[in-house]
Amino acid sequence: IKQTQLDSMANLKNALLAMRNRVGGVPKLWDFYRFRSVDPVLLATKKEHYPALAQSLLRVDSMLNSSESRALDLLSHEVLAGKRMHEFVLLELLLATGTVTLSDIRDAFALADIPSDPSHITSAVDTLTLTGYAQADVTRYQTGIAERHDETVRLTEEFRVAYAESSALRDAVADLVKTGKELTRDRYEAGLPFTPGMQYSRRDAARIVGWPRAFASTIYGYKTDETTGVCAIFVTLHKSSEVDASTAYEDQLLDPSTMRWFSRSRRTLESKEVSLVVDGLVQVHVFVKKDDAEGSDHYYLGPATATEAEETTMPDGDGRPLSVVTMLLKFDQPIKQGLFDYFHPLQVG
Repeated sequence: IKQTQLDSMANLKNALLAMRNRVGGVPKLWDFYRFRSVDPVLLATKKEHYPALAQSLLRVDSMLNSSESRALDLLSHEVLAGKRMHEFVLLELLLATGTVTLSDIRDAFALADIPSDPSHITSAVDTLTLTGYAQADVTRYQTGIAERHDETVRLTEEFRVAYAESSALRDAVADLVKTGKELTRDRYEAGLPFTPGMQYSRRDAARIVGWPRAFASTIYGYKTDETTGVCAIFVTLHKSSEVDASTAYEDQLLDPSTMRWFSRSRRTLESKEVSLVVDGLVQVHVFVKKDDAEGSDHYYLGPATATEAEETTMPDGDGRPLSVVTMLLKFDQPIKQGLFDYFHPLQVG
């Protein structure tokens, strides 16, 4: 299964042709959602956006200019693929009014029954303004579709005019928002930052907990942030043989409620990033993947509490001991048995 390219352009072309025959015209993302066909997020992010994919595979003009295309690129990869409802609610609010206050956004989030604290508001606004993004993302998108001025957020003049004048952009945005909201309701629990059993990247985690997007490149295994009171832990259970000895931690999922976890090497119980976890001063979120063949996304196992922390050592590449802290992470709720079995298959024979 790992070696089968289900998202190859040839397979996607067949899917688009089949859907075109089914609906009698160029299919929308919504068609793939309502008929439970190819994942709309995949279709919208395989290239810059879905109209670009349809143009490539079905030879239909997207009717978008370069500025409109960049805006839809941003909405496809940062909002549709965002794995929460906040950006959709904010986008709809801005499209309807053009300008909103932070209190307007808070009220809209509360009305949608999603977390409406300042960190969620700021994070959602940052998504549309490109605030805190890595330089590579800024180079790609060039500009956000909104701008913030103190307590006010408004659509950029460029996007406002493009949205008013381009029916192709309006149709594409409407399709993206309609499909994305339903997908998000289906897949993710609105009241939680992360949904157990679903997959997230480091970039997803940084955005959802309110860290700058650029933080994603600094999450080497885990990141403990005292300011936001969050620790995000990313574990690869089966390390590559090429992994350096000083980072070849023996993390292990022991049972549906417990994981043995190792800090970075050269850390002790007095290290700030460790003591915050051990003393329960940050909320710990655990993400796991089986091996690197699964790509960059990790399954979210849930929030956890550290117990039985102790200092020990591990050898470096030359066999010299390096200090490290090991502990048990106890999940607030046991992970589903199917997911545990996937990571921890029964040994036969």
